[in-house]
Amino acid sequence: MNNSFLNKLISTDAGWGALALRIPVGIIFAAHGAQKLFGWFGGYGLEGTTCICHAGRHFQRSYRQRPVHE
Repeated sequence: MNNSFLNKLISTDAGWGALALRIPVGIIFAAHGAQKLFGWFGGYGLEGTTCICHAGRHFQRSYRQRPVHE
């Protein structure tokens, strides 16, 4: 592979402003993921998150997904 192509592919001209936005957003996403997966920061962990999703309290069905007899 051509080295100049690889340098063009991974180089960026974003600057400090993009870095100042990416770091806090990355911290927020990491904390949210840790909350959902590990139960850190007051989260329910993986078991609690899957129970909430499977119980139907988190994702509501649309009218098209509801059975006719409900």
